[in-house]
Amino acid sequence: MGQALLRRHLGLVYGGGCVGLMGTIADAVLNGGGEVRLSSSANSHTGMLRN
Repeated sequence: MGQALLRRHLGLVYGGGCVGLMGTIADAVLNGGGEVRLSSSANSHTGMLRN
């Protein structure tokens, strides 16, 4: 999923957290040089942009 977002030049917005499916997708997007925006102040990955 992360690779699909990167291929389409899309970023990811999600609620945060470092575990589970969304955490894995966020890792893939970040590792691929994509943008991940955090929509909450929850514990999160480093490198994310906060809204």
